[in-house]
Amino acid sequence: REPRRVRIGKNNNSFAHADVWLRLLQRVTGRADLHHLTTRAWDHLFPTRGFQSQHLAWCPLCLSADLIPYHRLAWAIQPVRICARHASPLQTNCQRCRKTLPVIHDRSGVTMCPRCGEDLRIVNENAVAAGCSDFALWTAIEVGQL
Repeated sequence: REPRRVRIGKNNNSFAHADVWLRLLQRVTGRADLHHLTTRAWDHLFPTRGFQSQHLAWCPLCLSADLIPYHRLAWAIQPVRICARHASPLQTNCQRCRKTLPVIHDRSGVTMCPRCGEDLRIVNENAVAAGCSDFALWTAIEVGQL
């Protein structure tokens, strides 16, 4: 329906969709270690619906601290709303355009908004000030250990 977006939730976990994408990506890239990009190993632990977020979530502090920035798989898990490392809320909206971001977009970049080009490493001070619950932090830590 939307040619510039890929609905990753259906392709990155169960129903064997991940296996099809994985085989295709491995063939195209010549890599054999791409199974780490999927949640297939966890399928028996989590429900297949509502497992992954429909939109990108990120920790600007982690992206800023990384020598080579990357998005953690745990950030894509819907119940994870907090960065386990920084105990701050994950951001889900661009600071400039205020829109939620698709997981993959034809202009996707690790540290930039594909819609307006804003740097995703900019911290939303309002979100940080809001803090997080102990349960949200526990959830992020437990999922991160998987």
